[in-house]
Formats: sequence, C-alpha cells, structure tokens
Amino acid sequence: MREFILFGCLRQVQPVSTLREMIQNQSNLKFDLTEQHMVTKNSVDQGVVADHIIALESSTRLWQLINFITLEGERYQYLTNDVDLEPGVITFLYRRRWDIENVF
Repeated sequence: MREFILFGCLRQVQPVSTLREMIQNQSNLKFDLTEQHMVTKNSVDQGVVADHIIALESSTRLWQLINFITLEGERYQYLTNDVDLEPGVITFLYRRRWDIENVF
C-alpha cells in the first residue's frame, strides 16, 4: 500500500514520464529484444552476465533487462526504464533497496 501512496506523492513532485522504475523480473514477461550490450569485465559490473534493451508489449518505452548471478550462484533478472545507468549500478541499487528501512 505504501508504494501507491508514495507514487502519488512523487507524481506531484516529478512528472510520471521522468520517474525511474526498477523491479525484479518475473518469468512471464513478454518482450522483444531490440539491442544487446557487451558486458564489461570491470568491478562495477561484477556478476552481470547479460545486458539487453527490450521493448515490452505492455509499454511504449524501452527498458533495460539485466541478468545477474550472485557470488552464491543465485540468478536474478532486473528490469528498469533507466537505460542510461550501468547494469552493475542497477543491480547494486536494487539489492540495496531495503537498506533504508533499517534506518527507521
């Protein structure tokens, strides 16, 4: 419920078209691959195994789909509409998203 309240507040401060979304992908996502980026071997992108730009059937924007493997071998896919960020930054931000909750 807090997400909807927060989204409503953000919409008043920032236009919806500029909001950045970041989610863990579900397996039933329908999309077309539009571009595939080479994954760099730098420390920022450690664990990233694939970086794609996709077109979702349910959206008019392009999205970035990132495949990530943790040091423990767990596989994740992250999806964001911020196609300008490095894939390693996206995975870092998503995995740290709840750290702010520890403050309160």
